[in-house]
Amino acid sequence: MPAAAAASGSILGGGGETQKATTLFAPLFGTGFGGAATSGFDDAHAAQPILIAGTMSNLNIRLDQTEAVAATSYVFTVRKDATTATMADTTLTCTVSGTTGTSCSDTRHSVVFLSTDLVDLKMAPTGTPTDHINVSWLVKFVPS
Repeated sequence: MPAAAAASGSILGGGGETQKATTLFAPLFGTGFGGAATSGFDDAHAAQPILIAGTMSNLNIRLDQTEAVAATSYVFTVRKDATTATMADTTLTCTVSGTTGTSCSDTRHSVVFLSTDLVDLKMAPTGTPTDHINVSWLVKFVPS
């Protein structure tokens, strides 16, 4: 790969759906499966292999609507590891809060992936959300 292409990286994305007060996991590249229409209840139903070693950064979350309950939020966290049994949260995370929030981003942190790692996005509610909200997520990925 030419040096210029490696430095610029690629945009990777995925989608999912929050399910009120349940923590769910969303895959890269499309939709998952599990309890909600587009998300899984655990890493085993959402994690996908990254296949290429590199660095992930610039997490960007978009929701299709706001939450109806003001004292609620969703914390979105990229997860990784070599197996679904050992996956853990990374520092790449952001929070959408209250009845006015529809997006968040983390441009401060980055995470190094091995070609053998798996990746997904944890969507964890706080408070007692009452809505199912469609989520899309993007990250920058620069192969190493």
